[in-house]
Amino acid sequence: MIERQGSGPRLATPDDFPDILDLVDRCFNHSSGGMASEWCHVYDREQPDRHAVITENGTVVSHVSIVEDELVIGDGHLQSWGISGVATEPRTRGQGYMSDLMDFWMERMDSAGVPFGKLGGDRKRYGHWGWERAGRERRYRVTERFFERDQVPDDARIERYDGSAEHITQLRDRYQRRNLRVRRDEEAWRNRLDRAQFTTLLRTDANEKGYLTFSRTRHNHRETTVSDLGGSPSTIRALLAHVFDTFGKQTIHVDMHPTDQQNRLFSGPDVSGYWEDRPHRMVYVGDLSQILAAYRNSIARRAAGANVPPGSISLEITEDGDPVALEWDGRSITVRAADHATVSVNRMAMARLLFWDPNTVPAYDNQPLLAATLPLGFYVPLVDRV
Repeated sequence: MIERQGSGPRLATPDDFPDILDLVDRCFNHSSGGMASEWCHVYDREQPDRHAVITENGTVVSHVSIVEDELVIGDGHLQSWGISGVATEPRTRGQGYMSDLMDFWMERMDSAGVPFGKLGGDRKRYGHWGWERAGRERRYRVTERFFERDQVPDDARIERYDGSAEHITQLRDRYQRRNLRVRRDEEAWRNRLDRAQFTTLLRTDANEKGYLTFSRTRHNHRETTVSDLGGSPSTIRALLAHVFDTFGKQTIHVDMHPTDQQNRLFSGPDVSGYWEDRPHRMVYVGDLSQILAAYRNSIARRAAGANVPPGSISLEITEDGDPVALEWDGRSITVRAADHATVSVNRMAMARLLFWDPNTVPAYDNQPLLAATLPLGFYVPLVDRV
């Protein structure tokens, strides 16, 4: 057994930032300063309390950070934390530093009452804390060879995002029409779109406005990924053509939630030659009551659309032991504490039940209300990921 040499987990200070940036740049294969410019919404020197570290001899050797945000689900809102920058100096691995730092943040997440978490990672590494792969993401592949240009307007006015208030307003007006999104104030817009890895284009014609944000694909400059977009089909076609013509791309990947209205455009063979669905992110289901309350109106709309008869069902995460009832009266959903659970499963199974595929959870047993309303939708655009 390796004897631990490091300090216990603690919140970072501004003096730790040079070490933090050096560590994450090396662990994530970025040159010096790379993560600071490409992930500036994560590595903010003014918010050291979002970073936890372990040090050896005064030098940071392990790091995990969190980013707080709010998910918007139609008219519902859900507080969320994103886990980011999980990095440990190679020579110090095997001493449990990452586990200590994850414990550090999970305890604070619980004590702060944060109901939902998300990260990019795998089940084996993060399943110990109850994280599970869930949600759905659709990826389209648009190639220059097969992209039909006969419907692309010749006179579209396209500008590159310049950080102006006018551009921010146009972006925000379009983005806020999306049913699933992350809440962004003006500062959030700026620190996301100013990141070195993203380019944002806007169509600014009087009657045709929209935008497209794309990023480079690592190791292949001829490919790119669209990170966010909004506008009419005509506007999106014009922006895609501009990326092909001006930036020398041959393949454009476009990611979105399967319920996004833009699927109507990309599902056509004259735009995309290939598509696939895949799990979206790792999620952590913390406070079940808060999560269900945020989705209450969304669940009610689905139940009404499926003509589900009035009834109730109660759910419980076995690790927590706090049953939560969903009551459907034919018009609305009420969320309240319950005395017992109809469906009681562990935290990872609850993530699959709510956000991936109810049929993977044996206790689900085809409950009518759940069958009509699950899985719940959530989506985090690439520009908001941490």
